[in-house]
Amino acid sequence: MTSGGALDANRFSTSGVTAGPDARLADNLIVGLALGFGTDRTDIGQDGTPSTSRDISGTVYASYKPFEAWFIDAMFGSYDIAMGWGVLTRQARLEYRRESDGDFAQSMFFADLGSSLSYTLIQPGSAFDLYTAAVGIGARAGSAVAVDLEYGTTARARSLESQTIRTKLRIAF
Repeated sequence: MTSGGALDANRFSTSGVTAGPDARLADNLIVGLALGFGTDRTDIGQDGTPSTSRDISGTVYASYKPFEAWFIDAMFGSYDIAMGWGVLTRQARLEYRRESDGDFAQSMFFADLGSSLSYTLIQPGSAFDLYTAAVGIGARAGSAVAVDLEYGTTARARSLESQTIRTKLRIAF
């Protein structure tokens, strides 16, 4: 019963397992792989409308200890959630790129001043690093229709360059 006096008829059941091996490749480095499977069933409302899902996951991970009392953990994983109508997929993207321009010197003169008077514009080279991170979700209904939605941001070392929202619709025919 809810605080408003209505019947709380939502029920859910969930189960899953994740397991895998890891190995010590050096005194300061451990790497591993984990695979998982899970299920969920939710009955919604008084009529018990069912919502079911299954997920399969895979993760690669590492733990590195460069110094005493310091460690760096990293992991990469992915999983799909099977729904009654199709599949949901989490998405993530990391990018690094370096842009650079070379030095140049541009000489110019003006015809009405004569060729003996010239000017030179000197532009020094520049280089900068750009980092992009994006997260999103994809929805696929069979092999005919898929929709992706993603939010991303791109930054330099000290400034935000851009933010994006991207969507993609794929229809097979």
